[in-house]
Amino acid sequence: TDSLLGNIGLAQWSGPSRIAYYVNRAFGTGDILIRDLDPATGRFRGAPSVLWAALPAVMELSSSRTGDRLMVVVRPVVDEQHLVRAATPGASRVLVRSLNAYLGDPHLSPDGSRVAYTREDALGFNAYWASVDGGEEHPITGDSVATVDAEWLDDHRVVTTTAQVWLDNRWPPRM
Repeated sequence: TDSLLGNIGLAQWSGPSRIAYYVNRAFGTGDILIRDLDPATGRFRGAPSVLWAALPAVMELSSSRTGDRLMVVVRPVVDEQHLVRAATPGASRVLVRSLNAYLGDPHLSPDGSRVAYTREDALGFNAYWASVDGGEEHPITGDSVATVDAEWLDDHRVVTTTAQVWLDNRWPPRM
């Protein structure tokens, strides 16, 4: 297999024979690159192509199952979730912008029509979904239990992962 050089982070399969990854260029900016792989040899084919250049700090990266869309969370000053189509490098659309919260763990639905993500704000950690065509965000969880991840089971159902809060401040818990 081949190696990726540089300060690489957030590598993500983007379809069966492509990998998308973030290269930190220094001082909080970087690029998202795409590399094609030869399935027979496991080696890279050709040079990487730049999908999106000169980004502010990238916090999260995820891909649709087919690899035709990427979700990117950037933090220029506020958190923003961008949808990037793999066929149109450099073009993106902001789906969610948050002035007072941290956004994380975006996951596209299997059909690519919605994105589930987590949000940490003054109310706590919760999960939401939004259409990739824009519009309102919809809560998946309430404020009673901290939700740290939300992933699609199928096109209509989401499974969430919660964080256990130990009221007596003992960690790890005694068995």
